[in-house]
Amino acid sequence: MEEDNIISFNGDKFLEELKCPICLEIFDEPILEFPNQHIICKKCLFKSNKVNNENKLYCPICRIEIQSFITPRFIINLLNLIEMKCLSKYKEEVCNWKGNAIDYYNHIKKCEIKKKYLLDELVLNCNGMREVIGKEITPHLKSEHNEIFNTYVKDWNWLEDTNKDWKWWWWASNEWWKNIPCVKCNELWHKYENEVQVYENKRIYILNKLQIV
Repeated sequence: MEEDNIISFNGDKFLEELKCPICLEIFDEPILEFPNQHIICKKCLFKSNKVNNENKLYCPICRIEIQSFITPRFIINLLNLIEMKCLSKYKEEVCNWKGNAIDYYNHIKKCEIKKKYLLDELVLNCNGMREVIGKEITPHLKSEHNEIFNTYVKDWNWLEDTNKDWKWWWWASNEWWKNIPCVKCNELWHKYENEVQVYENKRIYILNKLQIV
């Protein structure tokens, strides 16, 4: 029968195969690396090797040294064929962008609706983070370590625009701080770190989406 020749096609599942396993977004300048032939975004490859002081590149998936990489033309062709639309919305606003999958990443970086939504989420997240930190950590720092608080922590006013670990100042090059270890600080980190880290992970995720580095 004619129906026997019909091929079932699930577009959503197919599109999932065109997402980078590192950033989980539609491929942006995909590369095929050798020897293990993993396909990832070019930016993800170099971002994962940013702290590498060797003149070598390592695959962020398998950590094997990359011998070479090429542009997988078949992936580029597929991205050119698949049509997508932006699903971003913020309150009553929706994005009307439509285009090929290969152009989606460039659009989403500039999408004003997406940006409004992310900024709203960022503020809510950082306020929740400040609330947890404010239970005991902030009062302790203000009371016992006012100098380091005013110099580095600054009442956490940098959380919305600085892509740093929330305790970056803890390891800061500061002789006064190094010479005065604080048992209470360590107790408070252990007490609240898991709770704060949930907010921290989302904060860094949103900042990366907003391209704030």
